[in-house]
Amino acid sequence: MSLIWTKAKVELPKQLEDRCKWLEEKFKAIENIDSCYGIDAKNLSLVPDLVLLYKFKMPEFEKYNGTSCPEAHITMFCRRMTGYINNDKLLIYCFQDSLVGAAAKWYNQLSRARIGSWRDLAQAFMK
Repeated sequence: MSLIWTKAKVELPKQLEDRCKWLEEKFKAIENIDSCYGIDAKNLSLVPDLVLLYKFKMPEFEKYNGTSCPEAHITMFCRRMTGYINNDKLLIYCFQDSLVGAAAKWYNQLSRARIGSWRDLAQAFMK
């Protein structure tokens, strides 16, 4: 056997092994597609058990960016959501769509342990 043939015979299994490891990593990533950095998507939501009403259409909101009056924004939001005012989970869920910039970033850092009701969210927002 030539030296080239022997070298190729040794390198080929190593290349196949490396390729198999790479494919295994890709498959693991695909299996975890519903999570973010190893966290289940349900754990990222403030209201993971929310069931949206059939044919629910999100109202259009004036976006709050942190530079106007937070109390006025809460009032505007509640008026837009009048038909759902007794549904805390829906209010908490929809509120994020009325925020942009730093205000949206603030919402995304909230903990479900601290926000159990619409009142909790509104009070935290106005601090």
